[in-house]
Order: sequence, then C-alpha cells, then structure tokens
Amino acid sequence: MAGEDADKRVRLFVCRTEQSIQEIPFYPFNAPPEHDDTRNYLLQLHAGHVVDWGDVLESQWNNPQLRVQITKEIVQQMKAPGEAEGLGAEFYSIKATFKEDAFQCWRRHNRTTDCGDWHADNKRLFIDTREDRKEIGLSVKTSDRPNTYLCDFCPMASIRQSKIGKAKGWHN
Repeated sequence: MAGEDADKRVRLFVCRTEQSIQEIPFYPFNAPPEHDDTRNYLLQLHAGHVVDWGDVLESQWNNPQLRVQITKEIVQQMKAPGEAEGLGAEFYSIKATFKEDAFQCWRRHNRTTDCGDWHADNKRLFIDTREDRKEIGLSVKTSDRPNTYLCDFCPMASIRQSKIGKAKGWHN
C-alpha cells in the first residue's frame, strides 16, 4: 500500500492565457483522451486559450514547500518577457471550489466509498452554451455535452480510479 501511495500522481492543467494552474484528477497520458471528461470540460472552459498539461507525484504536490517550488517553475515557464509575475487573483479557484463542494457532498453521504449519487445528472458540471452551440451548428442535446461531474473531485473518486486502473492493468 505504501508503494502505491508513493507512485500516485496528480495532473496539472496550466492556462497560460489566464496564468492559472489547477490540480485535476490523474488520467493516464497513454489512455484515450476522448474519455478524459475533466480534460474535455476544461478545454471547453478555456476554448481559445493557450494551455498545457503536466503531472507530478501527489506526495510532492501535497508538500507545501515543494508545491511552491513546482509552481515557481511553472510560472517561470509561463512568463513572457516583460510580463508581471504571479498567477493572478483566480489562482486555483475553479478546482478549489469543485473540491470543496465535493468534499461537503461526501461528508453529507457519511464518507461513503459506494455513493448512490455517483455521476448523477444533478452532479454534472457543464456550461450552458446551448445558444452558442446552436449558432455554430453543434448539437445542443444534453447527452452531447461534457461528462464531468462534481464526483470527479470527491475523495471517493481516487478509490474508484484506483480500482478501475488496477482492473485495466494501469497500476500494479
């Protein structure tokens, strides 16, 4: 079990346009991107922005000193000559809000590891872009929208991801 924790990773979504970094659930880079709902949702939110992806060991990211160091390296790479330093006032805001809301939901469900609300429609995260989609000729059906859920930011999500990864042979 300790070896598994040592190898756990988190992904970092970097928006150079907004100068922001968001920690998001890990998804293997060699897995099909069309099934990566978190990625697809963020790309929709940041349409037209310059974005990058990365991943780090969860143990490093959760260490406050190392997080500062990692963040400084990312910021240094994001900066263009003459740009102000820093990531701006909205640093981590979207991810932090999702994580807080998911944690409150998980507590309401008595910290379950088998949630009856897992990926329920009322937990789905999407931007209401029906008018924009209609205007450019895209489908406006709910089923054609991103499938990212508040559940993906819940502590229970890592348990589920671990089980799925083991079943598919992604983890030892």
